[in-house]
Amino acid sequence: MATFVNEFISRYDQIIFDPLMRQYYGAKDYYNVGYWDTDISTQEQACDHLVERLLSGMPAHDQTILDVACGLGATTNHIAHLRPNAQIIGVNISARQLECCRQSAPNCDFLQMDANGFGLRDSSFDAVVCVEAAFHFHTRRDFLREAWRVLKPGGHLLLSDILFHSEQWAGAWTIPRENYVTNLAAYREIVADAGFDSIIIDDATEACWTSYWRELKRWIDRQHSEGEMDAGVWQMWTQIASEMESEAVRHYLLMTAQKGQTSMSCEM
Repeated sequence: MATFVNEFISRYDQIIFDPLMRQYYGAKDYYNVGYWDTDISTQEQACDHLVERLLSGMPAHDQTILDVACGLGATTNHIAHLRPNAQIIGVNISARQLECCRQSAPNCDFLQMDANGFGLRDSSFDAVVCVEAAFHFHTRRDFLREAWRVLKPGGHLLLSDILFHSEQWAGAWTIPRENYVTNLAAYREIVADAGFDSIIIDDATEACWTSYWRELKRWIDRQHSEGEMDAGVWQMWTQIASEMESEAVRHYLLMTAQKGQTSMSCEM
């Protein structure tokens, strides 16, 4: 298991720090597909909008927020902008990514830890946020139970997550086999089994996943036509984007759920 985790961190760091990705995402250190409404014109705006949509499911008075798998810190920083009086902690398994987080969101706290074993106190957060990462965790079920544990009674879990068609795609190495879920009903059952109720699932595949890959393809084409990308790199990324848009994903979803006010324990 330790070997797998170390390999995952190394390979994922390579992807997230890839110069092409950092160029595409612009000045903010995001790495997610975003939410593309009709008035969104850039990837940065789409990523901001995704965070805003997730936080719309959280009461304004919530003051302790845990951002799980916080990437390079852009999501954490935007949460801090939206909730300036909140105490916000970001957690990530990658030490290299956390170095960026501390620069991106200097007013937040960051800890290196596994999403399946936070080492944080029971019932200590009003909200747990997880953007586009739960499908990576070993396993999603364990993460959901851990999120339930650290939430206060009445607290909210807010996440974007992805259900994939099969294990036969380029990024399959990033997903434990146990995390493949066939449909939204089965996904809801997993969330409920972790102890949550008031579960709301929004299928945002078109607004998030599909729109992202279309926009990335347009950007790649512009880079190539303007002489900023050689033909080999352009062909590789064009193929990747086409496959990812049409073949990899069953559902990209936004989900909110709540820990009951009277919850005392979660059956493991």
